[in-house]
Amino acid sequence: MDLFHGTSQIVADKLSRDPSLVTVDQGGGELGRGFYAGDHLALAAAWARGRHGGTIGVLAISIDPSAYIKLAIKTLSWHQVVSTWNQLKAHGQTRTYVFGWDLVHGPLATMQHATQHKFESTAAEGLLRLSTWRKL
Repeated sequence: MDLFHGTSQIVADKLSRDPSLVTVDQGGGELGRGFYAGDHLALAAAWARGRHGGTIGVLAISIDPSAYIKLAIKTLSWHQVVSTWNQLKAHGQTRTYVFGWDLVHGPLATMQHATQHKFESTAAEGLLRLSTWRKL
């Protein structure tokens, strides 16, 4: 299965050469600390452009589905994502909060049709490191 991650050109260059550099400890977003990827190439590119201007990088990450489904996965509804996002923003936890699962899966708060995958454990990080990364 392919997921997409939007970032800076520099980070995309590094991760496409050496996926062992990926970490779940640095990123943050709607659902707190973790490494985020999504199902939509266009959204990854748009997110990267909004954050990094013209120096964007988009990565396609090919993940082994049989390894993915072995992770402990928490699935959230759109209402749960929005509620969690609002709570994390109110408490300043968008860069620190973790659910305690390997992976949290659900729609984006701002786009119900788009799906995000938040990798937050060392097991999930290990899966990412064993995946195939391509810079687009």
